Amino acid sequence: MRRTVAVPILIVLSLAIGPTPLAKGEEPLDRIELLGLALGGDPSQYLAWLVMQRGITWKPDKEYLTTLQYAGANGAFLKALRSAKRIKPRKVEQTIASKERERW
Repeated sequence: MRRTVAVPILIVLSLAIGPTPLAKGEEPLDRIELLGLALGGDPSQYLAWLVMQRGITWKPDKEYLTTLQYAGANGAFLKALRSAKRIKPRKVEQTIASKERERW
């Protein structure tokens, strides 16, 4: 009985303790990260939402879109990718410094 009560409590506590990375305002997606998510089997609807939330760092070309289709991307995801806002990524040093500040 203790386990059946402890598991839901642990889940609620883990959700309350720390926000998800998206809630913190993650960096825009780059082409390698997005391809990895697509190849990893993430649903296209989720990937479309993620692209719209975070933006991307490049303009996808026809070859990249074809590669995503081979990885299992569908029309909704590809449409979101074509219309996604493009955001210039921060410099690596700034990103590392901000991650260090978050850790401490």
